[in-house]
Amino acid sequence: METEFRKATINYCKGRGQTRDEIVENTINALKAVGIEYEDFLVEADVDHALAGQERVQNLMSKRWLWQDENTPRCCDPSTELYWSM
Repeated sequence: METEFRKATINYCKGRGQTRDEIVENTINALKAVGIEYEDFLVEADVDHALAGQERVQNLMSKRWLWQDENTPRCCDPSTELYWSM
């Protein structure tokens, strides 16, 4: 159960476009809130694993931050004009 909760929290924070440090902090706080004691360095390792091959970009229209694959084509990248002009 701890693993699923941890992964769900990381994915939730990632979906909100939070920075790596914000994701780590919020995951640790969420684990503590439900009574799960977990080593901070393990949470950091989980976050690093979840963000491997990802980059944080800003949506050109809404100015919201999001995570996407590093090799996302420009035509599928909402941070580029090409995406919005197609």
